[in-house]
Amino acid sequence: MSVSLYESRIRQARTTLESERRKQASEEQKAAKLDAAAAELRRKAANAQSSSVAAGYSKQAEGKERDARKARAAGAKHSGEVAKAQTKLHDAEAKLRDAQAAEQSREAAKRKQEHKKREREEKRERARREREEQRRRDAEQRAAADQARQISDLQRQTVGLRARLEEVSRRNAPAEITVLFLASSPEDEAQL
Repeated sequence: MSVSLYESRIRQARTTLESERRKQASEEQKAAKLDAAAAELRRKAANAQSSSVAAGYSKQAEGKERDARKARAAGAKHSGEVAKAQTKLHDAEAKLRDAQAAEQSREAAKRKQEHKKREREEKRERARREREEQRRRDAEQRAAADQARQISDLQRQTVGLRARLEEVSRRNAPAEITVLFLASSPEDEAQL
């Protein structure tokens, strides 16, 4: 059961306990007053000068004593109710402690479960980030490899085009090349 239920039962038991204690104390005070009144009436009966007055006092004293016995019996009944209320209070307090311990245990288990769940989620998130990072690195490596391949292809094409240009220029070159030397005077130059 819930903690609040046992807290409610404890409040109820304390209220009942206090009420029964007040009733018990009231009945005991009433019995003490009646005993004192009966004792006073017995004393008056003993000191009375006529037997009829003494009998009247004695009869009144007996009534007060009977009422005192009833008040003591009611006080005893309330004392029993006090004991029952104390038992209920102790039981409710014990059950409250048990319920609180169970609730704390449940909360601790829940916190532990939430912690494990959070750890699993963090682990999944780390793994996802690592996979993303690996994909990014792989994509960068593929892009770098593609770029290197393209550069290599372009270099091959360049070499091939240069070779063709040289070949075309050799084919189109004249068989003889006339060279004209300019000198300040023809005597300065040696003949060829």
